[in-house]
Amino acid sequence: MLVNVLRNRLFLGGLLFFVVAVVGSLLYSWNVRRTTAAEVSETVRAVESLKPVRPSATIEVDDVSPDTEMLEVSGMLEAAPVEAFAVETSPIGELQATHFTMDPEEMLPIEIAATESDFPEVPVDFPEDMTPVWIEYPHYQMGDMYKHEMIYRVLIELWNRGDRGFINGIFDDTEGRVYPIYPDVVYVTWAFSDYDGHRYASYTLAGPDVDDRQIDDIGKGDFPPHLRVYEFSEAGYDPHEFLDLPRDEFLN
Repeated sequence: MLVNVLRNRLFLGGLLFFVVAVVGSLLYSWNVRRTTAAEVSETVRAVESLKPVRPSATIEVDDVSPDTEMLEVSGMLEAAPVEAFAVETSPIGELQATHFTMDPEEMLPIEIAATESDFPEVPVDFPEDMTPVWIEYPHYQMGDMYKHEMIYRVLIELWNRGDRGFINGIFDDTEGRVYPIYPDVVYVTWAFSDYDGHRYASYTLAGPDVDDRQIDDIGKGDFPPHLRVYEFSEAGYDPHEFLDLPRDEFLN
């Protein structure tokens, strides 16, 4: 019976196919493991090549006096020597800070949007208690504090024209004008009573030296001789007209 089975071609064919399939599977599995191992090894070598090398070395730079600072000239930050740190490393990665300074010629200037040419030059004898916003705030951009900027622009122009009696200034939103404040000036908005048509002062603007009694006298039409009284709507300065400033440059 066994002889008959062995002589059966169908059985022999099936047995041969089974042997070939097993051998083929073993060869394929071995090839996959060999290929995977090679890829993993290549990946490891690539990752290790990306690791930073820590040589045992000290970066040395010629010493420069640290008594310097950043200077802002014509809208550019001119670099004076700036303190920095070199890093000295040891084979075990211990870090030690070594002080040195960088030469300003090695640094690129940092540009800022606003430059000194965007603003009027402040006269050397301009009152010290009236510091323009573009001087008070180093990174100030034109138009950032529009009202304050317009006040100082107008006051500086008046100063240059010889008008130096003001003690301050205000910007009025309604009129869109700058009003210099003088010790002897009162700005008045007049109104008329609906009851008897009597004229009265509905609004006044004056310096701290003008007291309430004087304001009351002006409202009654009695003008103190040492004070100058101006109609509010007709006084002040439109900064764009007075200084010939394009309005579109200050639109937010």
